[in-house]
Amino acid sequence: MDTTSITEADHPPMLSLTETAAMLRCHPNTVRAWVRQGKLTAFPWGPRR
Repeated sequence: MDTTSITEADHPPMLSLTETAAMLRCHPNTVRAWVRQGKLTAFPWGPRR
C-alpha cells in the first residue's frame, strides 16, 4: 500500500480574494466576476463573514 502524503509542493498555494486581486492588479469584484464566468477557479475555505 502506498502511504504517500500530500505536501505543499503537490499543489499551488491558495490565495484569498484580496490577495488574488492585488496580484492581478484588479478590483476584488473583477475576480468574483471571473470566477462566475469560469475564468478562475475558487474554493470556499474558512468562515464566512
